[in-house]
Amino acid sequence: PFIKSLLDNYKDRINWKDYKIDLVIGGEGVTLDWVYDVKNKLKKGAKIVSSYGSSDIDIGVGFETPLCFYIRELISKDTKLRQEIFGRDDVPMIFQYNPSAHYINNITGKNGKSEFEVTLLDRNAALPKIKYNICDEGEKFSFNNLFAIIEGRYPKFWDQFLKKSKTS
Repeated sequence: PFIKSLLDNYKDRINWKDYKIDLVIGGEGVTLDWVYDVKNKLKKGAKIVSSYGSSDIDIGVGFETPLCFYIRELISKDTKLRQEIFGRDDVPMIFQYNPSAHYINNITGKNGKSEFEVTLLDRNAALPKIKYNICDEGEKFSFNNLFAIIEGRYPKFWDQFLKKSKTS
């Protein structure tokens, strides 16, 4: 909300498209429409990267890489693929994480839904967390398993992603 408010409230004073502005955001989920709207207010080629985490575990647990964003766009248009992967109708945010920095496990939360349990693997952390559940609903997938599902429906997925990456 802060970013959108800033862009909207100061558009008469600042021509945002005059500046090269890339954003790293986090704190709450954003829709694809939000991303498209904000990008439209910035200079062409602006990047918006979402991060996943929390102040009590680590703010950089995962990041919405260009690959994640491409998958998110793909599943937003393909209900069957979205159902096959996530078993739901809404379009969730998708993040990649470094398994040498965080160990993420899925557990069943009190509401019966899958939640993340995170162990911080940084031995220099002042307050290491082990099996820490911040009650965020989510599902962890292995890279190979996720892409086996996607490539089952989109055999040329990687070619299409690489082509789009070169033009973005």
